[in-house]
Amino acid sequence: MYSHTIAIARCLLLEGRTHEVVEMLTPLLHEQNTRPAAREAERIVLIRCLLAQAHVLGDARIDVVKRTLPQVDAKQHTSPSTLPAALSLLWLGWAHILDETNPNIPSAIHLLRSSYQQLEQLHRGDYLYWAQIGHAIALSKLGQHVQMQDLVDEIMTCTSFARDELAQTWMRTLLQDELATWCIKSQNVMNASYSKGAFLKECKLVSEGNAPLLFTGERGVGKESTGRLVHEMENHGPETFLCIDCETLSTSQYPFKLPLDAASGLRDGIKTIFLNHVDQLPVQLQAELLSYIESRFAATLSKAQPTSGPRIFSATSVDIERLVQEGKFDRNLYNYLQVNRLHVAPLRSRTSDIPLLALHYAHQFCPSGVPFVGITEEAISLMLRYSWPGNVRQLRNEMERAISFLASEPIPVIDSRVLPEAIRAQKSTTRIKYAPLSESSESLPLEEVLASTEKRVIEDVLALTHGQVSVSASRLGLTRQGLYKKIKRLGILVSKFQDETKQNSPELLN
Repeated sequence: MYSHTIAIARCLLLEGRTHEVVEMLTPLLHEQNTRPAAREAERIVLIRCLLAQAHVLGDARIDVVKRTLPQVDAKQHTSPSTLPAALSLLWLGWAHILDETNPNIPSAIHLLRSSYQQLEQLHRGDYLYWAQIGHAIALSKLGQHVQMQDLVDEIMTCTSFARDELAQTWMRTLLQDELATWCIKSQNVMNASYSKGAFLKECKLVSEGNAPLLFTGERGVGKESTGRLVHEMENHGPETFLCIDCETLSTSQYPFKLPLDAASGLRDGIKTIFLNHVDQLPVQLQAELLSYIESRFAATLSKAQPTSGPRIFSATSVDIERLVQEGKFDRNLYNYLQVNRLHVAPLRSRTSDIPLLALHYAHQFCPSGVPFVGITEEAISLMLRYSWPGNVRQLRNEMERAISFLASEPIPVIDSRVLPEAIRAQKSTTRIKYAPLSESSESLPLEEVLASTEKRVIEDVLALTHGQVSVSASRLGLTRQGLYKKIKRLGILVSKFQDETKQNSPELLN
């Protein structure tokens, strides 16, 4: 009943339209059934939390907030965590911070930390930064400015990437308008993961200097977008970033010369050359690139002094070391390219990014003339359970496809009905239960029993993932190559777990 209303209220809050949220949600609480069904009861608590957020961040009606929110004790919260419980703790914590008549900062910090822990368990990156902003404000009020700055560094980019105008306003107030320009402007943050801000800090570190930088990771994780982010961290504009697809060069029938300087066709002002799929760079171009790096960068690899010419970024989704051993890639070139190395994790291992990315792309593909696109909590829950074998680009494509079905609606809302069957069919758990060994197996040699069990486990996982080898390998804790070896040794036929669409379709995404 309230699913679309909640999605629309969230979008209004992202744009800072708190008064409209109050006007929209307040009547619903007066009209609600005294004994709603369990699912509706949870949605009503979510409405209360959104209304509390609007009051906290809008008119600072702290008395109304405390009356609106259900009484949740951070010390006695139940497990597993629920989104309504986590948000209740979150906005009660904010209320304690902003209560001018009776502030309670220690209690606020405790509530916010508890909220953060629950939101982290729920993988809700789209709310986590509010717990951190509240914590930073509390530290500021206590005069702990060093700790506050460390915390702020972790979340600046996330608020920008989520396009949360309200959060950015609070961040500007907190930092007195001293936000870093790359955090405000960049739309290339593919990794807003809340792993203590480690990835973004690593990006900032490798952005300094002029040495080559190699990005590794599966297809579709956003290596090029991360490269653009690192490029922008040095205050370079997007027009000074040149991307070359080496996969295209390897299949071209025409000779190509890398544009490494003006003589070879390099445009003026280029600061970074990004070589995507560098593992497929033709041999003759490997020699050109090696010569360029040796002449421009080799002498200064250990120094921070800038040199003339663009910096070289490269990306690969395969093991180049293996290509080197096979004689298909120049070892000296490989050693130069990986002087700095950055691994971009697959989406399934940074689940908290999924809601942030979904909201980001919903904004990006918003139809012309439509104020915003909402996403229901049911749709977000399904997306959190899905393994995303195509990583970030698959998520982007699914958001674009879903919105195309809603373009005619006044305020489009993505719900579970417009998501593909592969996502809707995901179960909340994928644990596999096994029956005890039969009596007949007791007389078999141990090796045969182990092989039979191993085959059964692998086949069950392949069935759950519809024959997706990469996803199955991840769930089994194996490399893709390692799983293929087991499949071959055990005589497993992968195709019998794949539907016809999967068998006849190319691999998902880059």
